[in-house]
Amino acid sequence: FNDATRLQVMAATATAIATWEDRIELTSTKFTEVENGQFVILLDGQLVGTNQNFNLSIPLVYGSTI
Repeated sequence: FNDATRLQVMAATATAIATWEDRIELTSTKFTEVENGQFVILLDGQLVGTNQNFNLSIPLVYGSTI
């Protein structure tokens, strides 16, 4: 992924969560390569109502697996 694609993925993720998921408030979104072309989106935030902090790692698959 190039820098523009990384930015688009982070923005789309943050926008979708802010639009459709009112139970959480994001504090940060990161897009990182973990190894050998494998990427993850790292989300940090708080649960609305309880202010409980959370973090979530979402693996991304690039290309075909077949």
